Amino acid sequence: MNAPINFISFVSLIILNVSCSRDSPETIIPGGKDIIANHTIVADYTKIPAEYIAKVMKMLFTVAGESHSNAFIVGLDSLEVLNSKYQVNLSWIPEEYTESHLRLCQGEWGDIDHPNQWVFGYGEEDWYKSALAISTTKNGITYINETLHNPLTAMALAWCWDTEETDMAPYLSATQEYNDYCVSKGYVTKIIYTTGPVDNYNASGSIGYNKYLAYEAIRNYVKGDSRRILFDYADILCYDDGSQTPNTTTHDGKLYPTITPTNYGDGSIWHISAAGCLRLAKATWWMLARMAGWDGK
Repeated sequence: MNAPINFISFVSLIILNVSCSRDSPETIIPGGKDIIANHTIVADYTKIPAEYIAKVMKMLFTVAGESHSNAFIVGLDSLEVLNSKYQVNLSWIPEEYTESHLRLCQGEWGDIDHPNQWVFGYGEEDWYKSALAISTTKNGITYINETLHNPLTAMALAWCWDTEETDMAPYLSATQEYNDYCVSKGYVTKIIYTTGPVDNYNASGSIGYNKYLAYEAIRNYVKGDSRRILFDYADILCYDDGSQTPNTTTHDGKLYPTITPTNYGDGSIWHISAAGCLRLAKATWWMLARMAGWDGK
């Protein structure tokens, strides 16, 4: 995986003419049902057949977010180092079609403040908090699929610390609207539902418990339709490798799961540890392979 682009290179990308045609020899059509990437499947990344690893390496996946989103980058890079068959490449803008590695794009086309340029920090306010956010995100999806002619396989929001956000209805509504929009436009793009941080500000006390309830609302919504896909960031980090017992804490006598000491570490790698990043990467490969049609067996 290429190292993240430095600031000078990042600035230079803004002025690139990125509206050129990028025709993909093959369009990935995500498939599968009941795709729930949580702690139960992390170890199963080793079971992905070679043919589905090859399919994932044709995909374009973008993770919209701020600092927490970088954990995906670190984790996927680390997994490639551990096993070279899990090839990935990071880019600030969507990389042209290839069959040699998974393409992870960190940039998004437009946010509520900069609707017509590449942006590299995408908050909750850009995803679901206003009609402008929703229309801008749709425009970004269209730009990649149509202007760049570079089919976007999957897109997800990497939540940040939004301690006051406990009503998930607006997020769920917006994310469903994006999926419906992609279907109506004939895009292969799947918008992934996600849960958020269980570290630091979102980890303990009334905030931690209320965020747990919010994440439960997301999980229950996804279970309501087998076509919905969930990347359960929170759940993945509440368990250690080889364990089916979550780390827990309490608030007002109520028990709920929280990040394990191993997955948190000193919080220096985008708020979690190297072990936590690696668990996210393994679950990402499992999820994308399922989307490519693998039955998970």
